[in-house]
Amino acid sequence: MFNPDRLLVNDTGNFDAMADAVFYNAIAWVLTGSSTYSAKAAGYVNTWFIDPESYMTPNLEYAQMERGPTGQIGTHTGLL
Repeated sequence: MFNPDRLLVNDTGNFDAMADAVFYNAIAWVLTGSSTYSAKAAGYVNTWFIDPESYMTPNLEYAQMERGPTGQIGTHTGLL
């Protein structure tokens, strides 16, 4: 399970768990109106994307590009 107190995460499993936690807490907030759920979702987003001590810093140096007949220009899996 995702631990927001952890500063370094090296596997996508924890990222997926965080994304699920944000999604489900946001849904719970919409359904219940409880600020507990919105605060938890905001805490996860803050830890992963905003807080300078723990935020993600994607490097596009090794990003992937997919081209094809339907005009694809990239893929989310290219962010490392």
